[in-house]
Amino acid sequence: MPGTTESFEVLVFDVNEGEVSQSREPIMAESADAARQLAGRLAETHAGTIALSRRGRVAIGECEPSVVLEQHGRIGDFD
Repeated sequence: MPGTTESFEVLVFDVNEGEVSQSREPIMAESADAARQLAGRLAETHAGTIALSRRGRVAIGECEPSVVLEQHGRIGDFD
């Protein structure tokens, strides 16, 4: 689709006061493989991670639902 962009990011989760929650801002990655690798490395020191792909047409504000590329450990709610 013309004008469609794809971005890749990793979300990091930790346990705080018994609750799993996102512990930092999303980390952008250059590719799906880079996001998967980063999620795997960060999972070693955090409760959980998730690598996502997002597609959208930024110029008109349309975004498709996120696609989970890879998930490790425990994750909380995310959008």
